[in-house]
Amino acid sequence: MDALFDFYEVVTVLPSSDVPASLWHTEGVILGRAQDEDGLWEYGVMMSADGNQCWQLEESLLISRGRKLRREDVYAGENIKVSVDPKTGTGSES
Repeated sequence: MDALFDFYEVVTVLPSSDVPASLWHTEGVILGRAQDEDGLWEYGVMMSADGNQCWQLEESLLISRGRKLRREDVYAGENIKVSVDPKTGTGSES
């Protein structure tokens, strides 16, 4: 089964007991997607109503708004360097 939504597509979250009511009927942007073993899709959705936090949401909880953003609308193009301590797995900005 193909993914219903594309990267950077604007979606609205439908009401569900799996999602806080503060996100119901608000818009977000698809930043990631993954298909499980049963062929169902879940999406990483950046929600502006939640301080741009990213939520993992099932496809059935989303509807398209019929528009897409450009990658540069989401990412500023800035980079940071992160070092990871191999003994602890702890990362820190270098």
